[in-house]
Amino acid sequence: MPVIVQQSVLSYSLSLGLVLFVMTSLILFGASFFLWMTRKSQLSSIHTFKESANLMLNVMGIGSMAAAVVGFIHFDFILMLSVQTTITVLLLLWVFVKTRFKDKRVE
Repeated sequence: MPVIVQQSVLSYSLSLGLVLFVMTSLILFGASFFLWMTRKSQLSSIHTFKESANLMLNVMGIGSMAAAVVGFIHFDFILMLSVQTTITVLLLLWVFVKTRFKDKRVE
């Protein structure tokens, strides 16, 4: 394999990984920030940024695994980001419906 092809593949992989890291970080910290902003309202019992970041990490885990499976089947970067984001939002909505972000209301 020529050296030029190896360098371009490495460059493409690094840039793709960097874009994926930045997008995931923005989703994680952005959503955690908005959950943390509800600390003064009666809407939720989330009081610290650590609690909101933990909730978002747990919710994003399933979406990330589903995006990895989709990526193994058909590698399309936009499709993988869409699957991860959609599942994350749906799971966060499901957690809100079940708990209303309150510690005592779990059925």
